Amino acid sequence: MVICFSISISTYSQTTKTLTTSGELEIPAGVTSLSVQTWGAGGGGGGSNELLTLLSLGSAGGGGGGGAYNQGNVSVTAIPTNAKISYIIGQGGAGGSYGSATLNGLAGGQTTFSTIAANGGQGGGGGTLLVRAGVGGTGGLGGFKNGGNGSSAYLVAINLNPLNLQIGVNRSGGGGGSAGTALNGNNASGLTGGMAVAGGAAGGNGSEKQLLLSLVASPNVPGSPGGFPGGGGGGATGGGLVNGLLNGILGGSSSDVSNGGKGGDGQIKVTYTCPVYSISNLTADAACVQTSAIHLIGNLPIGTYTVTYNRSAPAATGLTANMVVETAGTGTINVVGLPVAGSSTITITELKSVDCVSSVNASITFDRAVKPTTGTITHPTCAEPKGTVVLDNLVIGGTIHQTGVANTSYPITSNPQTITGLDSGNYNFVVSNGICSSQTVSDITSVTIDNPPPVRTWNGTWDGIPTIENKVIFAESYNEDPENLDENVNIEACSCEVNSGAHVTFKTGRYLKLRNEVIVNPAGSLTFENNTSLVQLNDAAENSGEITYKRHTKPVKRYDFTYWSSPVEEEFLKDVSPLTLGDKYYSFNPVSGWQIHYNGNQEMYPGEGYIIRAPQSFSITDPTIDETPKFTGKPNNGEVKKNLTAGLVYLIGNPYPSAISADAFLSENDSKLEGTLYFWTHNSPPSINVDGDAIYNYTANDYATYNLTGGISTAINDDDPNDPDDNFNNATPNGNIAAAQAFFAPASEMGGEIVFNNSMRLLDGEVMDDGEEYDEVRDNSQFFKLETTSKTTNEIEKNRVWLNLSNAEGAFKQTLVGYISGATNDYEGKFDGISYDGNQYLDFYSVNQALNLAIQGRALPFQQKDSVVLGYKSTIAGDFKISIDHADGVLASQKVFLEDKVLQVLHDLKNPYSFTTEKGIFNDRFVLRYEDKNALVETVSDSAVEGVVISNKNKTITIATTDEIIKTIYIYDFSGRLVYSDTEVNLETVTIRNVSGTHQILIVTVVLENGKKAVKKIIY
Repeated sequence: MVICFSISISTYSQTTKTLTTSGELEIPAGVTSLSVQTWGAGGGGGGSNELLTLLSLGSAGGGGGGGAYNQGNVSVTAIPTNAKISYIIGQGGAGGSYGSATLNGLAGGQTTFSTIAANGGQGGGGGTLLVRAGVGGTGGLGGFKNGGNGSSAYLVAINLNPLNLQIGVNRSGGGGGSAGTALNGNNASGLTGGMAVAGGAAGGNGSEKQLLLSLVASPNVPGSPGGFPGGGGGGATGGGLVNGLLNGILGGSSSDVSNGGKGGDGQIKVTYTCPVYSISNLTADAACVQTSAIHLIGNLPIGTYTVTYNRSAPAATGLTANMVVETAGTGTINVVGLPVAGSSTITITELKSVDCVSSVNASITFDRAVKPTTGTITHPTCAEPKGTVVLDNLVIGGTIHQTGVANTSYPITSNPQTITGLDSGNYNFVVSNGICSSQTVSDITSVTIDNPPPVRTWNGTWDGIPTIENKVIFAESYNEDPENLDENVNIEACSCEVNSGAHVTFKTGRYLKLRNEVIVNPAGSLTFENNTSLVQLNDAAENSGEITYKRHTKPVKRYDFTYWSSPVEEEFLKDVSPLTLGDKYYSFNPVSGWQIHYNGNQEMYPGEGYIIRAPQSFSITDPTIDETPKFTGKPNNGEVKKNLTAGLVYLIGNPYPSAISADAFLSENDSKLEGTLYFWTHNSPPSINVDGDAIYNYTANDYATYNLTGGISTAINDDDPNDPDDNFNNATPNGNIAAAQAFFAPASEMGGEIVFNNSMRLLDGEVMDDGEEYDEVRDNSQFFKLETTSKTTNEIEKNRVWLNLSNAEGAFKQTLVGYISGATNDYEGKFDGISYDGNQYLDFYSVNQALNLAIQGRALPFQQKDSVVLGYKSTIAGDFKISIDHADGVLASQKVFLEDKVLQVLHDLKNPYSFTTEKGIFNDRFVLRYEDKNALVETVSDSAVEGVVISNKNKTITIATTDEIIKTIYIYDFSGRLVYSDTEVNLETVTIRNVSGTHQILIVTVVLENGKKAVKKIIY
């Protein structure tokens, strides 16, 4: 085929449409803004009514108000079927007429186009016996300009004239003029309707009627209609005295009614600029068929078009085809009447959308069928034993002919089209144009389908080294001989099958990585020892048969609980720890709290968390590693979902027999979770002094915390964490959740359905990718806590410092401040973790936006001038120290300082900072800083306030002010210990004696009622 380019020869043009009847306006493709003008309708004039009586002096109606004018722009959102905007044309109000008790004219209707509305004028009042002179209607208000007011009718007083017997005149009101494009409409004056202004219309005139004593009946005078658009109608005039009676006597009606003039209808004017449509490229489905698609590329905004084209063979001009552009820049038309043989050129001459037209000149020539091209070839795998090939450049409606390993044919239903079910071997493909009168066969396309990867079988030795592409079959037992170290290796395979009678074991620290399913046949077994992993890539892989997955606890005592989640289906709590006391199996209900499952008769569901106490036979004082827990069942794989109610806290767990990434889990469920995870560590022994439903209860301090900023531990890092006699679980969480590990996760304010999936499963520290090879599975050994090995990533920058608050007696709390990619300095659940203040002795946190944060993530880039407020709570009075546990990123080399605002000390935290505290909550004492070392001075400086004198003589401290009240006084020794305080002084002079019996330096802090603070060092 030949592709020709085109250049549009149209220019941008402006179109104005005047709309006078309500309906729907279709907007051309590419028009994104409309300039809209609207005029409201005029109100009708009031009518008049002369009843049969000799006493009537006649009546007259008031003129209707003119319609308002409005203008503005309306944005248009493009849609493939063209935007259509409904509009309403306000109808002129009818004049007052017989049948209406008041004879009032009706109000003019509002004219509306999208958000641009113009109100109609009000109707004029009718003239009746009770109200002989109708009131003029108010012009339409609001919008850009207002309509003119109609004038009221008026009745001239009786004035006898013997020449023509005239005794008076009744005059109806004129209609108000409609608003113009720049001026308000003119008001009517007397009988005369409001004069037209530019863009508006005049109001209808009123009329007058003389009152005669003639015996000749005289009809009433109707009001004149308002002009278009939106002029108010004029009022009608009635007779008087004997006129009504004579109408009856002489054969007229006993009631002479005259209608007011109708208001002028509203209108709309819409102006827009037509874009220039153009074509830069044409392609087509190559075919010898009579109907084919042509694909246009160019300046083609989203919308609907009529495309005009000429055809060379058979010759025809002025043919049209519809085109709907769903993606700007590309569209498709179907051209008809192509020849069954030979070639034909299609020339596109015009693109039209509604009334926007562009002339173009673009041509394309159709040829007979061509050789199909080869797209993606998929060779057989262990998961799919058949191959596929994608064929392109096809003619829909034709036929594909296949020869080679198997001979068959396929109707062409799409282009491209995938041929499936191909065994390994060589194939030839040709296409024919079945719609043509005589078949035309294309050239041959050849394809080779490779043999599937071989199955690797273990019969005591491998018949070939397995790879991720091979299915593996264990026909004999594997790793049963503890002396055979050659079998103790990692295995990667496409899928795995264990035959009956074969017993396969993966030793500690090893893994089995599979692309697809694992099958364990009856009488066969597949066992994973402690700290091994079964990792799978395909979420849709269906496992069958049972595995045994073993887990060792950390050293535990009888009253210690372990937080579990099952990596297999249909596991019961009692099977994990059969010797646990019958009422020490729990799950957690987010509304009602802990629920007992007596004797462990509860199935462990995937993704749910449970807690189980140590076996009853364990010592109360000496910790022991429990090596008996195991999980037996079909291994969990693929998506595991759970719905969370907003604002509640859930105990959930890793559902897989491999570690998962906490970061990936939090990111996947970003909107469903608050963003911080809590892991049980049981560092503190159970105590009778801790609230709970048992005799001995644990403190909530034993929950290590983790979010995207990082993790904090619950104890100082131990020098020998592998010591089996050490009960401390003190590693800092950093992002890997071990197999069978449960943890608490608060739901966000939105809640919703969370999901676990295989993309979160870890291999060598990274989430698994089917296209890569790995040397080792991520360490799955860190149980009750997260993996402690550092994980690096190029995508996320983290600069963090971990701070410890502790004392010599073992009280401990850690907090974390980090500068993280994606974080801000406002609270965000995925980067900031609330301190739940569960420790009965101590809490340590940073303060931001009135929140106490165990973990605080802050925005990048790190600024040396930044500062972070630190707070603490202590139920213990005494000596404590604040120290850096560790740091990473730029903070590993950045100097970090602690400001003590009480002692006015700025301390370099390369060494711990020691201080003394009373019991209480202190959120305004410490600040974390990173000031340049040259600006640092560790000192306490006096801070004088005018009018405040602090003196000391003979161990008597005197504080006096000249004109301010003293509010509070604090006295500290130089270690920071509070030795005296008075928070309700309310005096101007205070004397304090016997503060301390020793000779030392004291720091006196005085706070005045006006908020000013004076600080002075004294030698006591």
